[in-house]
Amino acid sequence: GADKLAYLFQDQHMTGYDAVAPPGSIDSFVPYIIPVGDDIGAEEKAEDLLKSLQRFYFEMYTHVYLRKQCLAVGRMLQKALEFHLRESETEAQEIWHKREGWIDTQLEESSNLTARRLYERITSRDTVKAAIVYKPEKYMTAERLAGKSIAVLPLSESEQTQLLHTFSSPLALTSLEECLTEAYNLPHSGIIVTIVPDPKKLVPEDIQLVDNAGNVRGTLFERLPRFYEGLLEEAEAFFDLSNFDGKDFR
Repeated sequence: GADKLAYLFQDQHMTGYDAVAPPGSIDSFVPYIIPVGDDIGAEEKAEDLLKSLQRFYFEMYTHVYLRKQCLAVGRMLQKALEFHLRESETEAQEIWHKREGWIDTQLEESSNLTARRLYERITSRDTVKAAIVYKPEKYMTAERLAGKSIAVLPLSESEQTQLLHTFSSPLALTSLEECLTEAYNLPHSGIIVTIVPDPKKLVPEDIQLVDNAGNVRGTLFERLPRFYEGLLEEAEAFFDLSNFDGKDFR
């Protein structure tokens, strides 16, 4: 699983995201990695290095992979494939075995208008803009508006749990989008809904710590509970369900 570390460094370089510095290099972690039973742990002396790595992981997900526009474009592609498959003989599971060029050609020449239009918007960078954002009540002010025309609405804890359960499937998001397109008389390519993963899944997994002799010394989060709580709180503040559209439908 070396790629589990490598992709963070590679993507940070390729995207030009320099708001957070990578924690050393990949090589700096190798000497501290130790097998612990069927799992992998690290020497406790690397505690600061491990914290930096987890912070780096968290920043890349919340500021690059899961930023609103990235989620919106990913959802546009997902929806384009769904609508294309409605009128194609290709089975959904076959998509995983296809190359990007095949997908590009299929969507560009799709017999489904919505699939073609969504693909056109992606390739021409005519992406949707956030219009309505639902956030946990105590984190509503965490949404950065910066003069944008965005409505921020509150979510209770129970509503957040229900949303995560209800919209775990992309098909459920499509059903919601179809209700909105009918209500506001917009095309299917004009409304996109995204939901951030469960905050607990955004926090990196705990790491088993061992001493020089290989004796288990607890875990990183057990030793640094405030560090873990801080990551979890930031993940909660990051959570939202967003409605994107091509024009203001509020």
